[in-house]
Amino acid sequence: MSNYYPYMPVATMVLMSYNQADVISESIKALLDQECEPVEIMISDDCSSDKTWDRIVEAVSGYDGPHIIRLNRNRENLGLIKHYNKCFSMASADIVIVCGGDDISLPTRAKKIIDKFNETNALLVFSDVDKYALNHRSLADQILISPPKFYNKRSAYIGAKSIALYVGAAAAYHKDLFVKYGYIEDDSVYEDLILGFRASLEDRVEMINEKLVQYRIGGISTNHLACLGKEADIAYRITEAKRHMCVYRVRITDIIMLKREYLYLIPLIVFYLLKRSVRLLRLKLLLKLV
Repeated sequence: MSNYYPYMPVATMVLMSYNQADVISESIKALLDQECEPVEIMISDDCSSDKTWDRIVEAVSGYDGPHIIRLNRNRENLGLIKHYNKCFSMASADIVIVCGGDDISLPTRAKKIIDKFNETNALLVFSDVDKYALNHRSLADQILISPPKFYNKRSAYIGAKSIALYVGAAAAYHKDLFVKYGYIEDDSVYEDLILGFRASLEDRVEMINEKLVQYRIGGISTNHLACLGKEADIAYRITEAKRHMCVYRVRITDIIMLKREYLYLIPLIVFYLLKRSVRLLRLKLLLKLV
């Protein structure tokens, strides 16, 4: 589908999906119902093996509203980071609003994010979220994810040491962040832990203190909650420790290559990297004993 438009959309809402046939129709409808000036809505499926693509086509069929619809279907499964990079490279607008294939964006989400970018020089804008189970049961009173550190302070110091900065499904980015730092090259990291730190290095992070996304717990992005048994849980924690170690290495590289005025943060990052290394060794030993 061509992306030649008679006008440039002010923002691109990118919905990335993979095997989410049961929930994606509702997520797409939430984007089509955005109450804002026309935006580009790009829905990209990462070669799902279920009926996700069929549901996508059905959801946008016959749409005649103000927003611009653009579909992409990967011929092979790229995985999270490569899919992320591809979607950002395809987005027509400078402001890119991230949407999960199993999450619901409130009708005013796009407008409030666009307004925040226009009012500030932000490279990253994120909001709070409502946590829901896949059955729509509210999980607001249950602690299921680590408290995001950027909710309180958004400094490079906080960004350097933390592995829970904000909820990536509630984020939006300005493409200038990618112009300076490039796309993410390490496939084993979580994108929000890299992009959030990079934006904090530039001191250009803003939060909208409203719950603009219904964040579904138990979907693709949080499927570790479905692990059964002690062995599966330990295996998951080993994978997470490895991912976090990769995140810390990327942060060190970003400072050395592009923000040398933050060299003083490297010992701090190395300290947390070593802590994760010790944790990894303990988990591997524990797995052998199970």
